[in-house]
Amino acid sequence: MVPRGAVPWWRRRWRGPGLAGKFSLAAFCALFGFLGLYTLFLLHHEQALLRRELTTKVRLLAHGVAHAAELGLLTDNVSLQRESAHFPIQDPDVVAVQIYDRDHRLTVVEYGAGQERWLATLKIDSERLLEPKRVCAFPSEEHPALLGFRLDVEIPGHMLRDETLLLGGDGTTTGKDIAKESVGTVQIWLSTARMAVILREVSQRLLIATVIALGLIALVAIVTAAWLVRPIQSLVTATRRIARGEGMPPLPIRTHDEIGLLTHHFNAMAASLADYRGQTAAQRSELERKVSERTADLELQRDKAQEAVRARTAFLANISHDLITPLNAVLGFTELLLNQEEGTLSEANRRDLSIIHHSASHLQDLIQQLLDYSRIEAGRLTLRLTPVQLLPILDQCLRSAAVLKEGRAVELRRHLPGKLPDVVGDPVRLRQAFLNVLGNAVKFTREGYIAVTAYVDGDHVVCEIEDSGIGIAPEDHWKVFAEFVQIDDSLARPYEGLGLGMPITREIIRQHGGTIRFESARRVGTRFFISLPIATPDATGSQPSPRNVEPL
Repeated sequence: MVPRGAVPWWRRRWRGPGLAGKFSLAAFCALFGFLGLYTLFLLHHEQALLRRELTTKVRLLAHGVAHAAELGLLTDNVSLQRESAHFPIQDPDVVAVQIYDRDHRLTVVEYGAGQERWLATLKIDSERLLEPKRVCAFPSEEHPALLGFRLDVEIPGHMLRDETLLLGGDGTTTGKDIAKESVGTVQIWLSTARMAVILREVSQRLLIATVIALGLIALVAIVTAAWLVRPIQSLVTATRRIARGEGMPPLPIRTHDEIGLLTHHFNAMAASLADYRGQTAAQRSELERKVSERTADLELQRDKAQEAVRARTAFLANISHDLITPLNAVLGFTELLLNQEEGTLSEANRRDLSIIHHSASHLQDLIQQLLDYSRIEAGRLTLRLTPVQLLPILDQCLRSAAVLKEGRAVELRRHLPGKLPDVVGDPVRLRQAFLNVLGNAVKFTREGYIAVTAYVDGDHVVCEIEDSGIGIAPEDHWKVFAEFVQIDDSLARPYEGLGLGMPITREIIRQHGGTIRFESARRVGTRFFISLPIATPDATGSQPSPRNVEPL
């Protein structure tokens, strides 16, 4: 069974030959079928003629023998009956001649030369009487080996009365004398061997004639197909040359049939295609010139953009350093004043100094983010990788988050195991990454909980940080890791920040060979998944080595 969608083998074979081969094969098959059917018809017709000839012959022989045997049957003279049967035996087709008396007793049987075996071979009783006036075939009507015919010998009643007078009867005439009466039976058997020989010879002649005719037909079909397909082959060759982009003179039109019309339209199409290619070549040249000019312009703009990026990075680094130095002084002096003994400063002064210290700390965090971003963009952020235990880092980050959430109804949940395998990383940068995520969780959770979970997943340690805060709508997910972008970009937004914390966190985790992703929906909360590779024994025994972070 052919699978669904598969091409049958005969259809694949049919696709292989060219048009001339297909035409020749189709013509050969059609004519072969026609000649085969015509040959079978001739053989059947010849067989019917021979069968009719033998049927007529057996009837004529039976009538002849019956006429010759009338006197012998009337006088019961066996010698006369035998003489009447002797002449038909000379015919080579006659197998046997049988004569029966009026009581259906076999009186004479004559066999042809060497024909006596036929009746025994076909198991036919030599004394069997056939149906009268019907030619019977043995052993079957489809394949007869013998034909048998029975004819009753009948004479008029007055001839029988005259014969009775001659033999001493009373000569009384009745109404029955007018009807014919049977005085005996003649039965002829003919062989169909000669018919089989004739049919065999006819079959051989027809077969030879058919083979010769098929050969001639195949030759004519091949020549005709080649003549018909030659213009199409010229079209195929021209089409291939045009497909390769070569020039092609118009093809000659030798006929005015469909192929000539096709050639005419092909020449028109080739001319149109040549014109189109000429126009396309000119347009391509113009387009290449414009592309070259545009490429040069884009390269110039790219160089300007890269120079602008470098200038921006340098500006950020310089301005951050210029800001961080006096800011550290402000923080130092405010901490010094706040750490003085009680009573030295009034409550109002202490409150004002706390506000100054908090604002300066926040500004220091923003400037530090700008510095980190400029280092990452310039490829100068260095990681010192070493086997690191995550549990102390996570506990430190939880303590910092506890300080950040003061004054809020937020529960910190710690779901950490007693021991975790070491990971390869920079402790300072990992602490920065976890603090960025926890800081965002505290920032956007007014009440509810913040949960930190850690577990081993294959050859990675996975840390989950989940909060029940405001959540992030699906259409805003792309903003989480975008630089200088916040979920709420309005000027009146209630949350502070530059939009650099999460991009820096993602780059730090990526440079550690890990991944970071999140799940969130509005008013449902957010869950971050940070995955870090477990340290191998080689990494455990190695010394810390710096690694430069590639630009964003």
